[in-house]
Amino acid sequence: MPVHCTFLLVPDGGVLEYEGETGDTYEEALLSFCINPDTVLIISGKISIPQDEPIKEGMVEIISTCSRG
Repeated sequence: MPVHCTFLLVPDGGVLEYEGETGDTYEEALLSFCINPDTVLIISGKISIPQDEPIKEGMVEIISTCSRG
């Protein structure tokens, strides 16, 4: 069964749409966007979500935790 999740990039304000399969993790989704999961926090409703958590439908914020320059 397909799963859909919207990723809001903070502080950039970009939006990424992920379409995957049930059981896909946030780590797999981030890697598909070439985002290193070790450099971000995944937040849903003020709660931090582990990288290895299966994706749930909806929107999460992806907050950068390190400098890119």
